[in-house]
Amino acid sequence: MIGTKMSKKRIIKNISIAFLILYCFYSYGLQPFFVWKTFANGLFSSIGGIPVRSFIGVLVVVIGLFSFIKRIDKERYILSAWIVFSGGLIVFAGGINHILSFEFLLFLAPAMFIMMNDDIQIDGYKVFYNVFVFSLIIPMIIYILVHVGANIPYQVLESPETIKTYNGIYYKLYPLAVQWNHNWNPLYYGLRFCGIYNEPGVVGTFSALFLCVERYKLKGNWKNIVLFIAGIISFSLAFYLMTIIYFCVRAISVKPQRLFILLAIIVAYFAFTNIEISNPSIQRFQKRIQITSEGIGGDNRTNEDYNALFKAGMRASASRLLFGYGVSAIEDELEANNIDASTYKNLIYDYGVIGFVGQIVWILFFAYHSIYKRNKRDSIFILSFIVVFLINLYQRPFIYSICYYLILVGGLKSATKKNQTVWRSFYASNKICFSTARR
Repeated sequence: MIGTKMSKKRIIKNISIAFLILYCFYSYGLQPFFVWKTFANGLFSSIGGIPVRSFIGVLVVVIGLFSFIKRIDKERYILSAWIVFSGGLIVFAGGINHILSFEFLLFLAPAMFIMMNDDIQIDGYKVFYNVFVFSLIIPMIIYILVHVGANIPYQVLESPETIKTYNGIYYKLYPLAVQWNHNWNPLYYGLRFCGIYNEPGVVGTFSALFLCVERYKLKGNWKNIVLFIAGIISFSLAFYLMTIIYFCVRAISVKPQRLFILLAIIVAYFAFTNIEISNPSIQRFQKRIQITSEGIGGDNRTNEDYNALFKAGMRASASRLLFGYGVSAIEDELEANNIDASTYKNLIYDYGVIGFVGQIVWILFFAYHSIYKRNKRDSIFILSFIVVFLINLYQRPFIYSICYYLILVGGLKSATKKNQTVWRSFYASNKICFSTARR
């Protein structure tokens, strides 16, 4: 009888995680080519709308919630209620169209995911990590073959985003891979690895986040090596910056070898950005990572048109400034005005100052109460990951996407749990014990 109950529980758990991962690939943030409206006449994109996508996400989390939850601590209640409350404010601030659009379901999925127990959160992260790695392997092989001169047949695939098509971007659709290209600059665009996703920045960003969780352990770990190579050939500025910042923060531990590695990276950076190279694609990449008087040369997340639109929206009224315009409001404005930009200001425009600041505080509260207080020996690692995660929001403003919650919540718990096991093994092998008696 006990064995049957355990078997049913395991089946429900596996089904829940499978649908949770499916929900990740249909939610904001990833956008693989098979969910585009331009692929196969939109065959799979129809189930990517807010009502269906959100219903699937909520249903899966509810199944997991009632199947695996035994005891909910106070912190989980606070974190979950925080998301629900802020989500309610955001939806109602958007007006009647947002209230009737099922957007509230977008907030319920991560809210209930927070209340699930650690095992399903951690296992969900591990499956997501594995699926993402495997999604890169075939595209990476095709990428290498194409760049060594192999003639691999492809079809032309239009971008699902009007602004990208307007700016001359299209995709080459290979078997289980896409590569973006450009009508006027094919060399540079063809150099940047996309995998199965809509732009190289997705590959670079998620590779960096996964590697941060895995502590950049490349030795003997082929999956992390795949992520590292994918991040490099994506030529994503986010990947390089997040990697450097991660090691900068980790260097606080003042280990001499880390400081030497950090110094070597800084020297290599300035050497590379000042070397004269005739290849136009490499020249463009150099300009992307150069530091100028106006900041980083490759910071293309915003522009003058975007800034004008943002300022006008924020000056409209005090309520808009505080509570925003609702989910994806700025994306509609950007598409209508043919403006290509994406930055943390999207979050302020959509969710208002209260919603934006509230979510940043939520991330810090979670990191402190749910992770740091239970793993104080890992304080440098936790700090480095949170810094990288917050920096990611600057260029990929998708706070309420379930895939980011899987990495933040499940990933951090997985990483710190493994480190706890290492410490316990160390103490046990050295026969170290601690007395709780009062002295």
